[in-house]
Amino acid sequence: MIELNPQTFLDHVNTLIEPSEIEPETGLQARIIHLLKEYAEIDYLIEWDGQKCFSRGDFQVIKGKAKSGKSTFMISLLVTLLIGVYMGFKALKAGCVSLYIDTEQNPINTVKMVRKVHSICGLPMNKDDQRFTAINLRGDNPTERKSFIREAIEKFRPEFIIIDGIKDLIEGGDINDEKESGKAVQFLMAITKEYNASVLTVLHENKADSNLRGHIGTELLNKCSEVWQVKKTDNLFEAEQIENRNDPSGIINFSFEFNENGLPVMVESVPKMSVQERTETKKLETFRQCLPQMKSLSYTELTKLYCEFYGCADPTAHKHISTAIKQSFLTHQSDGNYKFNYQKT
Repeated sequence: MIELNPQTFLDHVNTLIEPSEIEPETGLQARIIHLLKEYAEIDYLIEWDGQKCFSRGDFQVIKGKAKSGKSTFMISLLVTLLIGVYMGFKALKAGCVSLYIDTEQNPINTVKMVRKVHSICGLPMNKDDQRFTAINLRGDNPTERKSFIREAIEKFRPEFIIIDGIKDLIEGGDINDEKESGKAVQFLMAITKEYNASVLTVLHENKADSNLRGHIGTELLNKCSEVWQVKKTDNLFEAEQIENRNDPSGIINFSFEFNENGLPVMVESVPKMSVQERTETKKLETFRQCLPQMKSLSYTELTKLYCEFYGCADPTAHKHISTAIKQSFLTHQSDGNYKFNYQKT
């Protein structure tokens, strides 16, 4: 009996099965991951300070409160893809075709946005540009919108697609409808795969916290490759990439304001926070929400409320509460309840 060492055995197998011998299949066979098959690297459309973002074949999400600067952020991305560099962003491919889909606004507001993009880029104001198309689906129902989106993608073959906003693709319009929310997100996943495009969609945050709204928000968060948050403080706008599944080590954070001509200009960036720093900040913000000034809760009440606001299960809440007590952020009162130590912060 001939004995083969592991490396000799692998070499022998590789002589028998070459990657080129794996024939294209359909059905389940096409979905099995093969060790000998070469898979394409992630193809990004944009980068910021060397950090790549907006990957083709994935969808991304922008969240923020009303009037927080989400539209300006989207305009910045469209301009970047048209002229190459803008607001710190750099296009990684020349001639990228973009499609903007407006499901919310009156057509007059959509055309104003298109004119603003053309103005910033120095493009003619009386001629459409083949690299950038906008369509308005405000008057259509969700089924019709999905059909028109597919038709537009087939016609213009965009690599970057903005859908503003995702809730208008939900049958019935209920963002808490699990079944219909799942269908809307599945639609995004389908078109990103079929057309190898980067699809950016928009959803508002909850008024009480910074979480994405409704069950649709949960579905988006679970399936997207990137989450961007845009927020406004006085006259300063901040855009932050708070999730990047493809590269969690690199998070983008920058600020902008409007100049006298009403155009966005970058200002000194807000210092980047590490993943650990963002987690700790979220914990403290959650405790503040649970325990405003002068309010106290029992351990059971605090656990339940913390799970709701933070979005976690009981074991995680217990762990966070225990750590907060040790760090003196939570104080145990004589009546057995817990209060947040505002003097500590």
